[in-house]
Amino acid sequence: MNLIRLFVIAFLAATVGVAAAEPGTQPAEPPADFLKVESKAWTSWLDEPTNTSWKRIPLNYVMNEAFGAASIAVEPAKTLETPITLDAVKLSRRTALWRLSQQYGFTVRWEQRNEPRMFMDLLESEEQRTPVNGSMVVLKTHVMRAQYSEYLELKQAGRVKAEEMQGDTIYFATKVHRHVPFDHISAMVTVTERYKTTIPKTLP
Repeated sequence: MNLIRLFVIAFLAATVGVAAAEPGTQPAEPPADFLKVESKAWTSWLDEPTNTSWKRIPLNYVMNEAFGAASIAVEPAKTLETPITLDAVKLSRRTALWRLSQQYGFTVRWEQRNEPRMFMDLLESEEQRTPVNGSMVVLKTHVMRAQYSEYLELKQAGRVKAEEMQGDTIYFATKVHRHVPFDHISAMVTVTERYKTTIPKTLP
């Protein structure tokens, strides 16, 4: 088997190509080889529940917020502008990506090369949670992806509370206050939101 054919097979194995499926016809669960990765840490991350849902939210925002810790390519790129809707509260990240790709007719390809990096004493693929009144509340998010311009705006506004350079990537964090509703009461929780952004090769 020549090298070109090996390359083609490897590429096809890493890429999940889908055509837009008719409603109700796409498989509910992904095939066994969908986004199959060797890293145990990233495998665990892919199999964790999203704990969220989206209603007419641009795919680009969803990829940055829910899947931004890892490098995942979406093709065709114009699909990132598509508003998507999916109740993914009980779905794993892997299953959510599969159903989205089936429903909206795009492909995803795993491009993450490194193991999850540590930032603020927590792997970028992990969240820190704590029990509050019987529910688990996120205190520190997994790392999400941001544009470099967004980082600059937050930096200039004094909202970046921590940052760390790793190669050409800036990891940074902001803090937000959220009301967490419970039965007949609510609690105010301070959440550390973690992000990363790549420094452009040509700065403005």
